[in-house]
Amino acid sequence: MISVYYDLVTLSQVTNMKEIILIGSYQMTKQLNRFIINVQQEFKIVVRYVSVQCLLHILLFKAIYI
Repeated sequence: MISVYYDLVTLSQVTNMKEIILIGSYQMTKQLNRFIINVQQEFKIVVRYVSVQCLLHILLFKAIYI
C-alpha cells in the first residue's frame, strides 16, 4: 500500500483532478477499504478501486449484450 500511497500523493497534486481509479487484482478487504477512505479524506479526492475480475465481467457483459 505504501508504494500506491506515494503515487496517490503525486496524482492528488494534479490541477483539477477529480477522481482516481485504481485497477488491481486484489479482493476488496476491510484494510483496502480503510486505506481508500483515509486517502479520500486526506487528499479531498474521490478514489475508487476496481478489480480486474470485475472489469472482465463488465466487458464480457457488454460484448454479449451490445
